[in-house]
Amino acid sequence: MGKTASVPEKVGGGASFTPRIIETLIVALGLLLVGFMLLAQFNAIPFYYPNILTKMFCIVFTFVFFLRAIGDFKYLGFTKRIKDSTFAKYDTRYYSPLCFYLGISFLLVWL
Repeated sequence: MGKTASVPEKVGGGASFTPRIIETLIVALGLLLVGFMLLAQFNAIPFYYPNILTKMFCIVFTFVFFLRAIGDFKYLGFTKRIKDSTFAKYDTRYYSPLCFYLGISFLLVWL
């Protein structure tokens, strides 16, 4: 259940790709960095103050998360065509709204 809910499925069945451990770790570390930069730009970290790096990071990730929420018009996002897989149901209910929320969050701390 966990793997089918976290990886998009092809039309005929089966995962569209198989993430390796290193790719999973890179995504996890990237999300940790994203959270840190969001908190830094919001001035919620006492030892790291907002600067041009955090502002540029927020500008970039505003667009990254909004684009992820919109999707690729096939497997991901609000515009996906394949809607009957386990991943698609979770994407509609959790992943895409979360990306939209994160896009709004980055936009608000950026402005």
